[in-house]
Amino acid sequence: PKHTNNQEHKNTLRMREVLIFFSLICFFHLLPSCDGFAIWMIDRSSSCEREMAEDEVIMNQKVTSASNSIFKFELGIYRKSQGKWARVSSPENNNSMVKYLPGEEVLLKLVIPNDFLQQKAPSDVQFVMEVDDIRSAKFISGNVGCGGRRVAGYGTGEDKEIRLKFVGQADVVRLRAGWATGFEEVKLVEDIWLIKVGVNLDELQHLIHQSAKSDEL
Repeated sequence: PKHTNNQEHKNTLRMREVLIFFSLICFFHLLPSCDGFAIWMIDRSSSCEREMAEDEVIMNQKVTSASNSIFKFELGIYRKSQGKWARVSSPENNNSMVKYLPGEEVLLKLVIPNDFLQQKAPSDVQFVMEVDDIRSAKFISGNVGCGGRRVAGYGTGEDKEIRLKFVGQADVVRLRAGWATGFEEVKLVEDIWLIKVGVNLDELQHLIHQSAKSDEL
């Protein structure tokens, strides 16, 4: 009987080890998907090549345009003035176009609307921001990926200061963002066009039109 009890104890321990082993395999296999779309969009070459555009499929769901999104999130751009970060992009201040100086750095945040906050917490939000040309601008802080073309974050992004540096001389740089909660579809935010100081405004609409047109192809 004593020998039988010892054998049963060994079998129990062995079974427990097997269960733990397979649990760890399942855990690490599922871990990437638990991060949701934000980390997925920046942490591998295949996802870096996936466009963040309307009707593109991300995490098995089509991306929703900013105009079709129920909640109107915004991209907030902040420039340092007198030692403080002041927002330079807002609906009252032509949110879609912001001028920049080559070499400068700006702070970025995701602006979450009040009607969303009445239903969910900021921590429920995950997002990705991207620029269309890393030769002209690249992310230098935050959860940076894709060679500086994208950055991922949660909430407003305040927990990890997101900074964008203008490293080139492009007349126009497009800044785009998409957000989601849980494993819902990605919703786009209205693009912001970053315009180099001194660019001829008469040519501006043509440059933006050409960029938007190439994005649709």
